[in-house]
Amino acid sequence: MLDNELVDMVKQIQLVRSESNKIEIKAANKGCPKVRDSLSSFSNQSGGGVIIFGVDEHDGYAVCGVYDAADLMKKVEAQCQEMTPVIRPLFSVASIDGKTVVSAEIQEIDNADKPCFYSGVGRLKGSYVRSGDADRLMTEYEVYSYEAFKKSIHDELRTCERTFEKDIQTNAFKLYFDLLKSKKPNLAELSNEEICRLQGFTDEGKPTLAGIMLFSNYPQAFFPQLC
Repeated sequence: MLDNELVDMVKQIQLVRSESNKIEIKAANKGCPKVRDSLSSFSNQSGGGVIIFGVDEHDGYAVCGVYDAADLMKKVEAQCQEMTPVIRPLFSVASIDGKTVVSAEIQEIDNADKPCFYSGVGRLKGSYVRSGDADRLMTEYEVYSYEAFKKSIHDELRTCERTFEKDIQTNAFKLYFDLLKSKKPNLAELSNEEICRLQGFTDEGKPTLAGIMLFSNYPQAFFPQLC
């Protein structure tokens, strides 16, 4: 970021008197603040974000300047080293009304590496996402969705050990097969067992979660927690 771009960004913040989903501001006139939550959320969100040091939200977004630009960047870099994966910020420094303002641009990481989290507390307690102008702790499901993506987990294809093929051979199942065979002649030549396997409704003779949820007359009997 160029010096004039940083200055313009600060002026825009003062004009609208608000942060955004892409910008976090910190006073940093009395020391280096903790920014691990923002490091995580910006790394996890599309397009990343910018942390600006030297602007005080509690003083009408006035420029207060940072205590020491060199030491601040050193300590922010140290916090970036505590993240998994490690973050590489891009710093910029500018002077506004004789006071020093520092920005740290945080790039979005690759989906295969998400979520980015603070190593000191672990993935579940250290993964954040940006919500409006605030950093929000990811839910356990949001964290799991990234793990499922990385490991190519397909929950709908897991077998249901307490069920049998007869549990999905309902009227809905028969209607689906009639429609499927009428529209796909090649599938019509296969056995029902083979079609079920190819469509992901059974695996090794056992119904999958997809099969139970789609065709069972009463899936709650097998999965009462899935409402």
